[in-house]
Amino acid sequence: MPNESKLVTVDTILDFIRDKMEQKKADFDTEFWLKASMTLTILLPIEIGKLYDLQKEVSKLKLEELEKQEKKNVSQVKMIVEASDVYRDMKVQEYKIKQIEEIVRVSKLQARINNSL
Repeated sequence: MPNESKLVTVDTILDFIRDKMEQKKADFDTEFWLKASMTLTILLPIEIGKLYDLQKEVSKLKLEELEKQEKKNVSQVKMIVEASDVYRDMKVQEYKIKQIEEIVRVSKLQARINNSL
């Protein structure tokens, strides 16, 4: 796990795992997988809250774009919104949550495998 004196966030955990994978030094033991899984599970609601905030911003942007139009064109609004930074941030956040859920799933499997060896 990342240095305990450093603030532990989802990003620090994901970066730590990614760095070890890239260095081909990702030989984690059962304790690591269980601790990472538990910590990510505890921090997941924070990331979900960020996603909800971004979804709200995207919805507001859609309404703003729709109100600007004299002739309402939903397809055009969708294209404008999907080209925005807030939409991109929302999609990145959605993927981050899926990645967390997958790491938690893999962590549980890895801990079981390591325990049975």
